[in-house]
Amino acid sequence: VVTETGYHTAMKWRGEHPGVSEAAMGRYVPRLFLDYFAAGIDRTYLYEFLDEGTDQGQREQNFGLLRADGSEKPAYTSLKNLIGVLTDPGPTFTPGSLDYRVVGDTTGVNVILLQKRDGRFYIAVWQEVPSYDQSARIETLVRARSLRVELPRRSRLTIYQPVKSAEPTLSLQASSVDIQVPDSPVLVEIQP
Repeated sequence: VVTETGYHTAMKWRGEHPGVSEAAMGRYVPRLFLDYFAAGIDRTYLYEFLDEGTDQGQREQNFGLLRADGSEKPAYTSLKNLIGVLTDPGPTFTPGSLDYRVVGDTTGVNVILLQKRDGRFYIAVWQEVPSYDQSARIETLVRARSLRVELPRRSRLTIYQPVKSAEPTLSLQASSVDIQVPDSPVLVEIQP
């Protein structure tokens, strides 16, 4: 179990553990949960649900998925979308295997294979690179990388970008799909 993990958005904090922008937190949080899951962590608890205040100079007031007024930060939306796509309540099952390849320059790219009870597979892929320069306190420009997911046979493929939406961005019948991989997870759903 991992407890009290996360990022704060106190942009005026000058002490240890510098903050990140709300946009970067929105890209980091789904990566964090997927990384922990891939590492075999059964439960991950993000610190914390709601900002404790509005003072941008106080780190402890700015760890929330929601701002102190209850409005959603991008991290809330991206995590909600990730959970919405991947949720699969029910009893434990033994996942199967999938023959696939991710083709292209995969240096610094994380790839995780997931499966639901109904047989659908999901390939989560993202660039594991900084999205925010904590020293300079500016967004880091990360160019999306072109990769191709290849399967041995034609399947129903659906692409999701949880940072943007819980709705699919593309759906097709094919044995391969070209995807643009940013610094946040892209999900490729495969229905054999």
